[in-house]
Amino acid sequence: MTPTIPSAALLTSVPLEHLIDGRDVCPAEGKVAFGSRAWQVFRDLDAIRKGEPVNVYIYASRADDPFTFEATWQASCTGHVESIGGAHPAGMRYRPPSTR
Repeated sequence: MTPTIPSAALLTSVPLEHLIDGRDVCPAEGKVAFGSRAWQVFRDLDAIRKGEPVNVYIYASRADDPFTFEATWQASCTGHVESIGGAHPAGMRYRPPSTR
């Protein structure tokens, strides 16, 4: 895991199917991109992290198992990009196939 700044972290939910598909994208591309409508959160996080990675704690949503109130996935946020018409600027290159 990449060293991260200790003063900030992100707790978020991501649908389980996207997390599973993202496991193949990340090693192949070096990162995986998940979409969000919470663009201001990511703009604010970028200002706080000042170019350094931030720990991300993820709980899987839309899973078959009952909600367990715990983050079961972890990642590092290295930044965000603004969408172009709602799509990632690199198309599907960094996106899990399940997000099509």
